[in-house]
Amino acid sequence: MDGTLKHVFWADGIARFNYSLYGDVLSFDTAYDTDRYKMIFVPFTGLDNHRLCVSFGAAFLSDEKSKSFMWLFDKFLDAMGGHTPVCLITYQDPTMKVAINAKFQSTTHRFCIWHIMRKLFKKVGSSLNGDYAFFGRFKSCVHNSETSFEFEQEWQSIITNFELQNNAWLSQLYDIREMWMPAYFRELFLGVILRNTSRSESENNFFSNFTNPHLNLVEFWMRYESALDLQRYG
Repeated sequence: MDGTLKHVFWADGIARFNYSLYGDVLSFDTAYDTDRYKMIFVPFTGLDNHRLCVSFGAAFLSDEKSKSFMWLFDKFLDAMGGHTPVCLITYQDPTMKVAINAKFQSTTHRFCIWHIMRKLFKKVGSSLNGDYAFFGRFKSCVHNSETSFEFEQEWQSIITNFELQNNAWLSQLYDIREMWMPAYFRELFLGVILRNTSRSESENNFFSNFTNPHLNLVEFWMRYESALDLQRYG
């Protein structure tokens, strides 16, 4: 032990009560700038009956190793009485996936479409960067395909039409399509929520309003609690 802060998890009574009501779908993200100590801010978020974001707790982690995620998931489940969500939505991270498989064995794990779509222009290269004809077809393929067969046909058409056969990122996305494409899990009653990219966008906007890499931990936490009050009572 070197006396430095490694992990913190926090959830108050309201957060735990909200989880008991709305905890079937859980969003877990580490993609936020936090404080001057470079700790990683990790919110747990869901949706209430009005499809508005509701916070179930938050954590600070010193790194994104599987061991840290294991610790965090243990603390989260302890706080929530051992209740695991039906579906857990995250971005793509291999170390996180190891911990999820170990701690949420009965939970369906899916990747967030919003995070994937945010990377699209960057990953397809400069020739298609800003090509809204391509973006429109890709977006329609993802969100409007009713069956896996329909998705695969349109996907292959897009890849061919825009000469993307050698794009490694798109090839990887296709290989893991059952993890993120709604057409492959429409039988889940949560399918509509999983398709709703506005959930992730509004969640990101909410947390970005008070995250700041120049804050110390106390300042950050005070802002976080003020934001929670606004989310709950505003």
